[in-house]
Amino acid sequence: MGNTTIDGLKVRSAKKPVPRARKSTGATLDLAKKPVAKAKSKAVKAPSKPTNSRAVAKDFAKQDDGDWSDLLGQMSSEKVVETKPTREMDDFDDDLNELDDASTNDWDDDKVDALEDGKSYDDDWMSDWGGEGDSLLDDGFSFVEEDEQPRRKVRDGNKKAKRSHRKQWGRKIAIIVILLVLVGGLALFLWGDSLISRLTGGRSGLWDTFSAMIADTVPFEEDAQGRTNVLVFGTEGYNMNGDVGDGQHDGSQLTDSIMVISFDQDTKDVALISLPRDLKVPRACYAGKINEVYMCHNDNGNNEQTGAETLARQVGEVLGIDIQYWVHVNWGSLVQIVDNLGGITVTLDEDINDVSYTGAMIQAGVPVTLNGDAASGLARARHGTVGGDFTRGNTQQKIVIAIVQKVLEAQLGWGQAVNLLNILGDNLRTNLAAENFKSGFVMISGFNINNIRQVPLMDYNNNIYYLSTANINDISFVVPALGEGNYDDVQAYIKQMLNSDPTVREGATIAVLNATDAYGVAGTERNRLVEKGYNVINVGDAEAETCQEKYCLFVANDTKPATKAALEQAYGATAQAVHEGLPWTNADIVVVIGAVDEETTE
Repeated sequence: MGNTTIDGLKVRSAKKPVPRARKSTGATLDLAKKPVAKAKSKAVKAPSKPTNSRAVAKDFAKQDDGDWSDLLGQMSSEKVVETKPTREMDDFDDDLNELDDASTNDWDDDKVDALEDGKSYDDDWMSDWGGEGDSLLDDGFSFVEEDEQPRRKVRDGNKKAKRSHRKQWGRKIAIIVILLVLVGGLALFLWGDSLISRLTGGRSGLWDTFSAMIADTVPFEEDAQGRTNVLVFGTEGYNMNGDVGDGQHDGSQLTDSIMVISFDQDTKDVALISLPRDLKVPRACYAGKINEVYMCHNDNGNNEQTGAETLARQVGEVLGIDIQYWVHVNWGSLVQIVDNLGGITVTLDEDINDVSYTGAMIQAGVPVTLNGDAASGLARARHGTVGGDFTRGNTQQKIVIAIVQKVLEAQLGWGQAVNLLNILGDNLRTNLAAENFKSGFVMISGFNINNIRQVPLMDYNNNIYYLSTANINDISFVVPALGEGNYDDVQAYIKQMLNSDPTVREGATIAVLNATDAYGVAGTERNRLVEKGYNVINVGDAEAETCQEKYCLFVANDTKPATKAALEQAYGATAQAVHEGLPWTNADIVVVIGAVDEETTE
């Protein structure tokens, strides 16, 4: 490295430093040519502060005829005036100090003072500068005010830092939202999977249900008559085990509620049949009553499926039907279900005055709205009634119908629906599988509540008595009207009532009369009606003037509307009321043949 002499002052040439703004007030430079000020994009207003050596250097650089000796002389003779830093200058100096690192050589205050006094200062920092000082100004170095360009850079840096800070927060919020969605979705899936698993006894999960929903509809299993029969039986307690707070009560596994729901998937006809809990059956193990069967075969509550299947077989043998599915319900949840729905409305067929036992007191034929507690009391009421346990079974059917009606018509909110599912998940078990759920939705869609029929085995209002009571070995039982173990009448009645043809279900009695001169006309017509399932109880003759048409219909009462409508359509005749000109008959409908043709006499 060489030394350069300017008017007798020796200055060692140094390497070019990294350009940086310093708060020094003067410097001794070894430059071969006159400094040329760097062009600025904007005019800088002269600062209103005492002149220092740096300002002198700037002014000198602008002169055309000046030389470095004058510059150095002026710098050496100048009195240094210390400028009091402003708030902005202090902030900027602090920023500069933070940018310093160990690799950046610096002038300290002593070196700056020495140069300002016109002395030479030989230093390693100067030697490191090298011989590139001649090109310092040409390379873009310029003397600038302390609060100009560096402060703008700091502002730009702050803006970038703020933008970066906002981007970081945006990413954090996005990550939080994604995590919440994932956690919520997982929680919803686990809840749904647990719900389906509980309802189906572990046979299916939520994924199975999704698969079933997008697959083809799998119909419910059916019997020979094209109907699906579901056994619904109830035990009662705080939970499915029958707990009452301090253990299980003695009757926690007794099925005091036994009902069959039979439906036709095509016509959506639904029939409800209840069996009395005291019915004497062979599969019971203690007193011999049907409400013991589930308890006798469920291994002390540890094998629900075996107990349910055994009870289903026993009920099927009594009614003469095949049962495809079973549902076990905790009747203790009735309070929660009804309250969640906001109450239900029922209309009973007979008066109930069971205030002393259950608090139920309702007048027949009068709609009454019940909350959960009132509905639970009514479901248990059998005292102060005409039919006792038969009345209780009929009332439980009314409650089921009212619940279904409320669900179909109330348009439940999201909270109510979720709460209802939770209640059912905790208090209902079944052997239904995931593929049955889609069929269930198809069955419910467009369902009319009027399609639900009650099929009583003991109906005091209509004199239907297929069962009776008996005292055997000092124990009160319910037995078939034909005698213990003889269910022939019961099964024939159930077969008729579960027929999908409403005319068959009505069981209207028909008389066929011949008002022509032809022989055997009435008998032929009787055979045709019997083949179609009608119950013809009488065949005879009538006067010719009784019917002037090909066929005439006469109705004794309006209790068989489906049969009346079907015969009117079949014969193309309008039914009339029975009159005195007709021979006496106790049939519900009378068919009179007034004209003969080949079809009639075949």
